[in-house]
Amino acid sequence: MTVRTARGGDAGLTFRVTGPGVGPDSYSGYYAGISAGGKVVLGRADGGWTPLGSRELSIAPESTHRLRVTAVGAHIKVYVDDMTSPKISVTDGTYGSGATGVRVFGTAASFDNVAVSPAR
Repeated sequence: MTVRTARGGDAGLTFRVTGPGVGPDSYSGYYAGISAGGKVVLGRADGGWTPLGSRELSIAPESTHRLRVTAVGAHIKVYVDDMTSPKISVTDGTYGSGATGVRVFGTAASFDNVAVSPAR
């Protein structure tokens, strides 16, 4: 994925989502994303936002990055570029299933080669 601007905002993946609605946090589920401002984030939404983890990264506008999320049971890991060492690793079993999608908030972004696979 490529985040297009550095003025704030982020883009990434929603997963285990139910009850999607209109508005930035109007769903029940998880979100993992990156911002051109230099951060990877993981959180839980349910009409509001609960941060679960974040980490500073060197992310420049218009640069392409590979984002991977694994969610096996309550164990959630977020990878950016390095697919062997997670940038964020948490345990949260609030949501166990639901839809997967892409999300953009306060920026422009493009996505390519999005794939969803069952847990192994």
